[in-house]
Amino acid sequence: VEHVAILLTDLGRNAEGIELQRSLLDGIEQEPECERSDVHVNLAWMLLRAGGSGAAARTHADRALTVLAETRCPDPFRIKNAHLTAALSALDSADGARARSELTLARPLARESAELGLWQLDLEARLELGAGRVEQAEQLYERGAEMAQRFGARDALWRARTGQASALARRGARKAAIERLVEAESVLDRSLLAAPVAEGRDTFLTARDTSAQRLVRLLLDSGDLQGAFDAARRARARGLPS
Repeated sequence: VEHVAILLTDLGRNAEGIELQRSLLDGIEQEPECERSDVHVNLAWMLLRAGGSGAAARTHADRALTVLAETRCPDPFRIKNAHLTAALSALDSADGARARSELTLARPLARESAELGLWQLDLEARLELGAGRVEQAEQLYERGAEMAQRFGARDALWRARTGQASALARRGARKAAIERLVEAESVLDRSLLAAPVAEGRDTFLTARDTSAQRLVRLLLDSGDLQGAFDAARRARARGLPS
């Protein structure tokens, strides 16, 4: 059931995924001790990805950490995942101090996991950018992009290039920011194979429309009206059946 809930959320069908994941809370005490934390962690991620209540997500992230501590779960992957989820919920609530603390606790754990390593870099970059440390954020996003390319992680690469563009734009490097967003849009085009029209392509794209919006805005700010028009047209065309 949980795998189906995660898949639905990955496809942008957030309400269905969250409802299915919530149904697992009723039987959570029957789950093996370590696995109880997964239900709370995944529900927190789903709520945050859907743009829902940061407070609700934070409650589930904190509960996951409590469960892991109470059961003395020895799994570093689960512990790191819970800390990263708590960090994301803290960032969503503009609690930079809590986010930094959770990221520090997560950093030495499960270093062999590329997936969690990519999320760690992304969250650290967001934290630095939010704190106004633009160059540090840009460097972390670049590390994330290189790692994502190495492991063929398209969604992580899209996040890294979109975030890096924000950092570049913040320090006035508009041309470089546009180049990163063009790359992010290209990555998104290649990722569409995982989201067929019948299985939530519209919502998949809505969750990833940041790069197109920022690209159009930067092109308009640069006076490139035709480029902005073309970028907007390409973004709209993605939602059309092929």
